[in-house]
Amino acid sequence: MYKALIVDDEPIIMDGLSRIIRWKDYGVSIAASASDGYEALSILEKEPADLIITDIKMPGMDGLQLIQSIRERGLHTKIIILSGYDDFIYVKKAATLGIENYLLKPIEEEELSATVQHTVEKLNNEKEAEFRQRKNDSILRENILFRWMNGNISESELENRADFLGIRLDREYYLVCIVHVLKQKNPDGTDQSFLPFAVQNICAELLEDYCSSIVFNSMLNDTIIIFSGSEADFRAGNLESVLGKVVGSLESSLNIDSIVTVGSRDRGHLSASVSYKRAYDLLNYRVLYPANAVISYYDIKQACKHTGCAIKIDYKDLKSAIYRKDIIAAQRFLDEIYRKVNRSNGFSPEPVKSLAIEILYNAFGTLDIHQLTDDPDGIYCCNPFEVLSRCTLPDLFDWLKKLVAAYIRGTQSANEKLSPVINSILKYVDRNYGKEISLKTLSETYHINAAYLGQLFKRETGEFFSGYLNRYRIGKAKDLLKDPTVKESDIVARVGYTNINYFSNLFKKVVGIYPSEYRSSHTGQLRQVRE
Repeated sequence: MYKALIVDDEPIIMDGLSRIIRWKDYGVSIAASASDGYEALSILEKEPADLIITDIKMPGMDGLQLIQSIRERGLHTKIIILSGYDDFIYVKKAATLGIENYLLKPIEEEELSATVQHTVEKLNNEKEAEFRQRKNDSILRENILFRWMNGNISESELENRADFLGIRLDREYYLVCIVHVLKQKNPDGTDQSFLPFAVQNICAELLEDYCSSIVFNSMLNDTIIIFSGSEADFRAGNLESVLGKVVGSLESSLNIDSIVTVGSRDRGHLSASVSYKRAYDLLNYRVLYPANAVISYYDIKQACKHTGCAIKIDYKDLKSAIYRKDIIAAQRFLDEIYRKVNRSNGFSPEPVKSLAIEILYNAFGTLDIHQLTDDPDGIYCCNPFEVLSRCTLPDLFDWLKKLVAAYIRGTQSANEKLSPVINSILKYVDRNYGKEISLKTLSETYHINAAYLGQLFKRETGEFFSGYLNRYRIGKAKDLLKDPTVKESDIVARVGYTNINYFSNLFKKVVGIYPSEYRSSHTGQLRQVRE
């Protein structure tokens, strides 16, 4: 609703203007009225107006002087002038200062309506253009910052953009934190799209006085904080204490559970991506920590020095079984690890606990357990550290097996809540992953717009279709690579790819090593576990 101010020295005119048309039908409300220019300026200082309707001739400060004063203050308020037949010289002067129209007294309803409608359209267009510009600037800024954090921007481009985006690249140290929302407690069903922006605003407000910071939202809807400054700047405050206040405020103000991960402090702006990578990797620890915790890279690094374990395990098969929702295969893998630990001599409780933490971190760290609500056995709500402190070795592995089974069942239950279309697509991929599949081919099969289908898939599954398809195919390829009699070129074709080099590079991106390395390392690891 736009605000209008009526300025006229005749009360009858002011009253008539407020009644002659239905202002609210045009999205305008009469916010105030004034009898001369001085009073109008006094009102504007307290309550700005979008539209002013003013008489041209008034005692004290007349309409022309009022317009001049408004423009001198840099205000772009829309102005409509009321004039008599003998006021044309004043109207010409007012026109040079920018007015929307002049209306002759007595005011005609039709002419006033048309003028107000035209003025509101201009206000709407200007507001939309301003919003688009702010949005484009915000998208550009977040894109540059996110690429900086991921090391995907050249130094020259970053330096060229830095001044325009208000980014300091001359600080001595940089440290990156990530605020990750786990869940909203007791959601009321309202639109939650505002949450990332609300989190960003709270972080920016609470961290304003701690070092120099940049706060923005990533494409994953995490809030990223880039701290920079000298060593003295970082020592001046207790960062983890400040971040503790952040999660506390998010919980009390927005009713959400979150965690904050704190990366390393590194010298120079080019190393900020190192700090971000470490903070991002720490998100895997969310399964080990209670909600609203602050997890520090240096604390974890120090703890790892004292929790080494001699057993080396390849967790890729366990992760693959979890992604395939194969409970039996996942539990069999844990049984094999348990048997190896149980046969070993000289293990004290601490290394065994360390092994359990390693399993949780490597296998379950990427599982979003906080989002699952179907937990009849109370598996998820157990504090892992409490389990580690009170369980015997058999009980510990039994708990781990229950955890993975509960997670897989929970995701299966979550899939049942997907729309019929997405469920059909998931089944289609399972049957046809070796064929050509894309959003385009699926849109033709299911008679749904490809762009809409992509948005629906991302909203319901949490990932883009191309990422899901690649991950699914690579999972199938890993199973085939375990059979040394199957040629890699045949595997490539069987899982839906035509270019062996593309497949090899994609496999490394998803798994971390090339297919040939996976095949040889898996064979060697399998022998170790079976011995």
